[in-house]
Parts: sequence; C-alpha cells; structure tokens
Amino acid sequence: MKKAKIAVIGSSSMDLVVTSAKRPGAGETVLGDSFDTVLGGKGANQAVAAARLGADVYMIGCVGDDPYGRDILENFKRNGVHTDYVEPVIGAKSGTAHIILAEGDNSIVVVKGANYLVTPEYVEKTADFLKTCDLIMIQQEIPEPLTLQKKWKRIQGFMGK
Repeated sequence: MKKAKIAVIGSSSMDLVVTSAKRPGAGETVLGDSFDTVLGGKGANQAVAAARLGADVYMIGCVGDDPYGRDILENFKRNGVHTDYVEPVIGAKSGTAHIILAEGDNSIVVVKGANYLVTPEYVEKTADFLKTCDLIMIQQEIPEPLTLQKKWKRIQGFMGK
C-alpha cells in the first residue's frame, strides 16, 4: 500500500514548561516545582504524529538560526519528517511557548518568532511540490492571512486534484 504524502504548513516551537502549585498574579513572584523544554508547535505536532502513523510527511515552515531551531530540525529528522521546506532564517529566533501549569490548568504565552515568516508568499514557492501531495494540513500559529478561506482555496487549487 502506498504511503500518504502529506504536507504540513505550520508552526514549530520550543515549549518552556513550568509547573507550580500557584499561578503568579500581576507583579507577584512564586516558586516553581519543575521546568522542562518540550518540542512543540501545532504544525510540528501534526507532522510528527502523521509520520509516526506511517505517512510520508513534509513540513513547510520556518525556524530561527538558534539552538531551538537546530533542536526542532533534529526532532523532525529523528521522527522521519522531511525538512526540505523548513527554512532556518538567519537573524530570526525560533518560536517559543511559555507554559505555566498551575492550579489544575495552564496559561500560555506564544512568541511567534520565525513562525511569523511563514507567509502566503513563502508557501507559494512550494506550489509545485504541493500539487504532488495527497493531503495538506494547516492550522493557526502562523500569519493569519495564510489561514483565511481565500488563501486556503488558493492552496487547494495547487493540488490540482
């Protein structure tokens, strides 16, 4: 059986996760219980999940030319996600998510970083490749114009199917 060829257009980030018994209020400092860095981003998570399920997955996006960007690219490779269309952008920082787990819930601040460079023009450079895909996945955490209906219809047109 032929593997599905999937393009994921979206974000990748490094999640900085802190657990604490209490969420700090404005101007307040509290002690945390633990800290961890976890590879994430909605697009990256979709790409890794699809690859783990056996699809032939290509990520389309941007990362910074920083240690987080290198970690993100290594994670894709380790999980069998093709990175031909992931551009490390010189001078840009990778996207990050700052997550506080406290009081049975979470609070998240997302810093878009290089993810905000995944513009309609950037994606349009992959039009010929997109025509060869069985499925294109897209989600938020990249510039809004790319995820609007008008642009999505245009991307669907690339597939020619």
